[in-house]
Amino acid sequence: MHVPGFDGGDCCECTCVSVYDDDYSCSSTDSGFACVDPTAPCVDDDDITIEQALNCFPREFGDGWCDQENNNEICGYDGGDCCECTCVNAWDDDYSCAANSACIDPSAPCVDDDDVTVDMVENCGYVGSVGNGWCDEENNNEGCGYDGGDCCECTCQPLDTDDGTDDYFQNGCGNGFACIDPNAPCVNDDDITLDIVENCDSVAVGNGFCDMDNNNEACAYDGGDCCECTCEDQPNQECGRWSGFACIDPEAPCVDEDSFTVDMVESCKYPGSFGNGWCDEDNNIEECAYDGGDCCECTCEVRGP
Repeated sequence: MHVPGFDGGDCCECTCVSVYDDDYSCSSTDSGFACVDPTAPCVDDDDITIEQALNCFPREFGDGWCDQENNNEICGYDGGDCCECTCVNAWDDDYSCAANSACIDPSAPCVDDDDVTVDMVENCGYVGSVGNGWCDEENNNEGCGYDGGDCCECTCQPLDTDDGTDDYFQNGCGNGFACIDPNAPCVNDDDITLDIVENCDSVAVGNGFCDMDNNNEACAYDGGDCCECTCEDQPNQECGRWSGFACIDPEAPCVDEDSFTVDMVESCKYPGSFGNGWCDEDNNIEECAYDGGDCCECTCEVRGP
């Protein structure tokens, strides 16, 4: 008989009794165990302690995924999940141990293989994504190592797990850059500034897609994306193909080639869709130039592919 209060025996594999079908049974790999019942025969089969049961998420220990809330000494550094050399992949190939490692376990042989520190684990947005080939804006600062180089094209290294993981984790330095690392050789190759990183959607600046939230002076008019003459096609984004243009950059040579105004960009819902051959009712008002003629059959023009 187990001691009352230990979830009716559900947290120990040897005392758990399945009352549901196989999808929600004791043997389900999703449920896990965290056995601390002193009367359970299998209480010593793992290393879970009362302190861990109270302060950690012990069912996530050693599950092949680095859980940052467990990545500390009390929680046993998540059972080794946060160091690539100690993590054992318990999931299918879509969830690789290498995908979000943040190794700070002093006893792990590979603890010095990256630049992740205890301070970064405690203070960065999601330290497991540092150096994963994807620029995370919340980590793009000195305290977080400028996201392990992910936000500068010349320092970003694609994540390569070599274990068949799908493209979601095979991040190839392709979500945009916002280089402000003073030590990066290419830091002056674009116009991204600290103010832009702090106040704009910086990784979307200059990505070939006109982002209206960035289409202002403070955000460098989205790096030229909103003017046809200054936008540059990107490998996965053809200028204007999906976003259209809304050129209000006074320095752009083609700024006077359309009728866009600052008021339109600030007040209309979809200024980039003016004149795209589709009537947007929210823009079908005088202040928004009647959607560039899209809502009248005699003035609507189908945009080419």
